[in-house]
Amino acid sequence: MTRRKPPEVGTVYAVPLRNGRWGACQIVALDMQRPCVAALDWIGDGAPALDALRACTALDTSAPAMLDGPPPPDYLPLGVLEPRDARPGGMSGWGLARHLAWARLGRRPRPPRADAPGPVRITIAGTTHELAPGTWRLAIGLPPSVPGLPQPPPDWSALDALTALTEIDYRGPDARVLDWIATQPRIDTLRWSGHGERTIDVSGTRLLELSLDGTRGMTLAVGPELETLRVDDLRELDVVAPDAELDVHTSGPGAFVPGLVAVRRLSIHGGTDASILTRYVALEALSLRGSVEHVERLAELPRLHTLQLRDAYGIDPSRVPSSWPALARVEIDGVRRSAVPALRAALRAVAHVEIRGAKDDAWIAANLENPFRDWVDHDRRRGERACAAWTKARGAAPKATSLDAARRVLETFVTSLARMELDTADREEVAEAYFALVAALGAPIDEREAERWLEGWLD
Repeated sequence: MTRRKPPEVGTVYAVPLRNGRWGACQIVALDMQRPCVAALDWIGDGAPALDALRACTALDTSAPAMLDGPPPPDYLPLGVLEPRDARPGGMSGWGLARHLAWARLGRRPRPPRADAPGPVRITIAGTTHELAPGTWRLAIGLPPSVPGLPQPPPDWSALDALTALTEIDYRGPDARVLDWIATQPRIDTLRWSGHGERTIDVSGTRLLELSLDGTRGMTLAVGPELETLRVDDLRELDVVAPDAELDVHTSGPGAFVPGLVAVRRLSIHGGTDASILTRYVALEALSLRGSVEHVERLAELPRLHTLQLRDAYGIDPSRVPSSWPALARVEIDGVRRSAVPALRAALRAVAHVEIRGAKDDAWIAANLENPFRDWVDHDRRRGERACAAWTKARGAAPKATSLDAARRVLETFVTSLARMELDTADREEVAEAYFALVAALGAPIDEREAERWLEGWLD
């Protein structure tokens, strides 16, 4: 593979969006030879000419995205213009420019809001809350009830007063949330857990993003505006989805869903059989985490240009194809060090190949199931401390048969990590590991109580 020289500052790219529309972005600076990219204030029904972008400003963001690789293969270079006045920001991906262009310019405009002059008081499940008038995201988790009695559902119409509200996180079984959202065109994101439904129809809403758990054996109907679908299991899921450009993410294993045959971007957080995925004939970008069987079958996807593999410790390089119809970018994060030379040889015809997180067999054997195993790639000492905290807590969990003992195990685990100055992504990973630890405890813990403990210890 040839070494790529750094891109030129000022280079402008046309960015394909949804439904045939286009945006644009520009490299505005280099940081340690890595490009910093800003989305431009332009959108159209076709790729723009360079001259059409001369007067465009960067979208109003706190910072552009700073990257460490080439642009996606479907970004079209247009030429070079004087770079916009934008400052480098934190690490991100090229996809941020695409996301911003669509979110700010391509999506439907949100209804104007008329904020109340002071705090908004609403009553949910019998409790009055005082919220800021600009509240745009609300988490609603019903409080624990007396055993044997139903939990009171929220009065959804009480949320009408929150005129800036666009996102709902709801844990509970009240399906009336969908009726309410159907009357609220400003609500574009719903994350719903604990629904208990076998059939969910959001086709009457204007949701852009939907996240659901308990999806195995469920029927789901979505509207044409939905962009992103997140589910915990694709198996036995029946979907009616008219939007051909739906992005799909699952935390379970891969499966084929006929209603999603036109999906272009698919992310699977769980082992999968690649031969199943060949039926997604429109797939352009695929992200897989965990074991992948029959990886050679992925070369049958005619439009696949981007492939990401994480935790690919079991991959057999001899099964990785050397010829692909459209593949231009491969990122592998987490692999056996002994497999790296063979992987690079197999992928030598791909324009951009990045392999990170190579580890020796002894380390993998000791940490393969450790949720913090990837932390060592960014900060070895910090990662080793996190891995050790998990190993200690996981070993003690089955022996913690009393409530006090279980609480001590959890507190020791969380506080040892909280001292590491966690960012948002770190906190999410800690929370995920924490609830896995709760499930492994010898003493049963109420999930809501465990949530309260976690919030207190992290803060």
